[in-house]
Amino acid sequence: TKLNLLLTFMLSQQDQAEFRGQTLSFGASQFTYLAQQPLAVGQVVRAKLFLEHPPAAIYCYASVTSVKETDNGSHEIQMKYDLLRDSDQDLLIKAALYQQQKLLRQRSLDRENK
Repeated sequence: TKLNLLLTFMLSQQDQAEFRGQTLSFGASQFTYLAQQPLAVGQVVRAKLFLEHPPAAIYCYASVTSVKETDNGSHEIQMKYDLLRDSDQDLLIKAALYQQQKLLRQRSLDRENK
């Protein structure tokens, strides 16, 4: 855990705002994010993903699988991991399960309040 926190800090210090995007979805095999500039399908990129729970930074290489322009002019870019450490894949699975639990709890609370 301490090593992941240190890695998160180090990767966050190398952040470049012009390449930053907002993640829409993520999992153990791919992620989707919003970007101002499109990428070419098949393009390989080096990516950094920052997870809230568990707090961690994931450093990986991924390929663009699809690009869709949104109504507001940004681009929804889907990426497939090409190179990802097994331990990072485990962290992504834990984070995805946590997000699913959070969503299920919220839906349950919404139903109770109706």
